[in-house]
Amino acid sequence: FQALCFASCFGLIVMFFLMFPILVAIKVDYHKHWNWFVVCIPAFVAEAFTLCVTYIGCQNRDATTGERACSIAATLRAACIMAFTVLMCFKLQEYDLETWVVCMPLLIMEVVVLFHLPFKVTRESYVQIKADRDLEAQQHPELSFLEDQETYAEYVTKNVVGTLWHVLLVLLGTLKVTALLNVHWVIIFTPVWAYLVYKFFTFFCFIRKTSEGSLPVICCQSCIVLTGLGFVVTFVGLLVQRLELGDEGPHLCIVFIPIFVVLGLVACCCLLQTAFLWVKLQEMMPKTDDASDSTPLMSTQQGNTSGARGDPRARGDFAEID
Repeated sequence: FQALCFASCFGLIVMFFLMFPILVAIKVDYHKHWNWFVVCIPAFVAEAFTLCVTYIGCQNRDATTGERACSIAATLRAACIMAFTVLMCFKLQEYDLETWVVCMPLLIMEVVVLFHLPFKVTRESYVQIKADRDLEAQQHPELSFLEDQETYAEYVTKNVVGTLWHVLLVLLGTLKVTALLNVHWVIIFTPVWAYLVYKFFTFFCFIRKTSEGSLPVICCQSCIVLTGLGFVVTFVGLLVQRLELGDEGPHLCIVFIPIFVVLGLVACCCLLQTAFLWVKLQEMMPKTDDASDSTPLMSTQQGNTSGARGDPRARGDFAEID
C-alpha cells in the first residue's frame, strides 16, 4: 500500500511537471494572452507536492544519522524554488521587480547547499550510506553491485562536483540576466558541460567495474548512458540558442522536446507501476476478506458443536431427561 501511494504521488508530480513546459511553450510560441500565474499552476502544484513530501520525510528522519539535516536542506531548496517561481510570475506579469530580487531565492538555495556540503561529506555520513547500501544489497541480491563500490574519496568528489556545478550555474546566470556579465550563453553553461563530461567518465568507470569485462554488457550500458546524456546535451544546446537569439531562435516546442520525451517515459512508467501495484493489492484483498469471513463461521460452528455436546437433548439423551 505504501509503494502504491508513493508511485501515485510521484506519477502526479511528474505529470504536473510535464504540463508546465507544455503550457509555457503554447503561451510563448502562439502568443496566448494567458496570465503567467495560470500557466504556472502545474509547477505550483508539483512544487507543493514536493515540499510536502520532503517535509514529511524531514519529520520522520532519525536525528542521529544526519539524514534529518539532509531532509531539512531538501525542504529549504523546495521552498526556495517555489518562491522563485512566484517572483518570476510577478516579473513576467510586468510588476515592478528588480531582476536580482527574482533571483534571490535561487541564491539563498545555493547558499544553503554550500553550508550543507561540509556535513554531507563527513566520514560518518559516508559510513552510514555505505552501511545502508550493503544492507540493501544483502536484502536484494540483484542489487549486489551497490556493495563496496565507492571509496570515501570518490564519495567526496561526487558530492563536491555535484554541488559546485549548479552553484556556479546559478551565480553566472544571475550575473548574466542582471547585465553584470556580458558573455555568450554557452560560457554561462560551462559548469553544465563540465559536469556532463565528469558524469560520462564516472559512468564509464562504473560500467567497467560492474560489468566484469563483458563486452556486450559494456556496450549495452554505454548506449543507455550516451542516450541519456544525449537528451541533456540536446536540451541545453537548444536552450542556449533560444536564450541567445530570442524569438529568432528555435521555438520552445522544439526546445522542450527532450523534456517531453523523458518526462513522458517517466510518467508512463509510473502509471504502469501504479496499475500493477493496484492489481496486486486487489488480489490480496479477497484473501484477507475470506479469512476474516471464515473466522466467525468457524467460531459459530464450534459454538454449535460445543452447545450440542453440552445439551443432553442435542445428544439424544431423552431417557436420562425423563
